[in-house]
Amino acid sequence: MLDIPYDVLEIIIDALASGLDDVYEPWRCLVDLKACALTNHALATLSRKHIFSTIHLVVPDAYGVEYNTLLHSQFIGLISDSPDILGFIRKFSFRADAIGVDDVALIEAILKLNKVRSLDVIFGYIRPPPYLQQVINHLLQIPTLTHLLLRQIIGFSAPSLLNCLSLSHLTLDDVIFSHEWSEDILLPLPKPIVLRQFFSNAGREILPLIRARRPDGHHLIDFRALRCIGSLQSSPHLHFEAFEPLIRVPRQLEEFYLQCTSK
Repeated sequence: MLDIPYDVLEIIIDALASGLDDVYEPWRCLVDLKACALTNHALATLSRKHIFSTIHLVVPDAYGVEYNTLLHSQFIGLISDSPDILGFIRKFSFRADAIGVDDVALIEAILKLNKVRSLDVIFGYIRPPPYLQQVINHLLQIPTLTHLLLRQIIGFSAPSLLNCLSLSHLTLDDVIFSHEWSEDILLPLPKPIVLRQFFSNAGREILPLIRARRPDGHHLIDFRALRCIGSLQSSPHLHFEAFEPLIRVPRQLEEFYLQCTSK
């Protein structure tokens, strides 16, 4: 093992980690990576960046509040004991409605994230209170963030998307926007967001975003570079007509996914 060049070991571990994208059994790959991490220091270093690349703080409701609390505690302990893994976390998901104002340690741990590329937030149909808005604003301003999924949110400030300087993939699932400008918006105003992919659940989020404008009169989001548009899931509440104005905007649309079911 020690005679194998480090760059070759890296290629092997990266190839092994490709199994994490398996939709059905990603855990098999994770088990192998953990075994490699226990072999020696070199493999531990190479494996850890994949083992901790994805953090999900989301559990089904059936698991109960106790399991959710346990998951939060484990995340806090992980960040506290091994702060070096902050640079490994690329995908992060959490339930905003599961974070209370007294969860100071959890909030502080999330505020330390600085390399996230993909963010998935479930709000549980709540309007974010100030302490949660602080967390959201921090995550949106991470320079590496390119993929954003927002779910079940009421009164989300559309202009706050301007803080996502590198955003290229946006997915919305039951989002009701507000167009109030927040003091947390980066100034001077950055360029409009240029999206490459946009997915919406029922389509009702589309028109408000097309109409959204900045104070300088420019569109909040530039849809002209879109390559892929689609519905997030099969829904009897899908409004096809909502997608029509969006389809006309891209200069070179390549893919359009539309799923629907009968009522």
